[in-house]
Amino acid sequence: MGNPVNRAMAMDNAARAALNSCLATSIEKPAEYGGMIYALKGQILAKPPITQGNPNTVDVGNHAPNCGCPPGSTPVAYYHTHPIASRAGMTGEYNTVSDEDMDVVTDNKLEVGYVGTLDGSLIKFGPSLSKPVVLPGKLKNTKG
Repeated sequence: MGNPVNRAMAMDNAARAALNSCLATSIEKPAEYGGMIYALKGQILAKPPITQGNPNTVDVGNHAPNCGCPPGSTPVAYYHTHPIASRAGMTGEYNTVSDEDMDVVTDNKLEVGYVGTLDGSLIKFGPSLSKPVVLPGKLKNTKG
């Protein structure tokens, strides 16, 4: 994982796999899901998705020691879903990154964050990027 390009690709792949495992359920419920991504022994791994059942927030575990990641690992990123198009009767922008989303990255000194959205977009964001980037390829946003 010493190569920055390989490391970034491994984080993207871990986020994509984790989000593909939960986005359709997140949309169906609707409830945000998310989790942490960490480095351990040269690998980039994602914790399983968690939810508290809220349609527009999720605690990904970042308040726990080591962001809830295994002992000896280093938290590097986090992922979460944006499963709804409106909040409290107002149309929302599910394909955007909120200040709160960015705060999870900066407050926990993570490299990046990821959001899987209602339309299947995978968005990567973080302080090293000039603006959020929509990664190529759609996520699974429906069951079946």
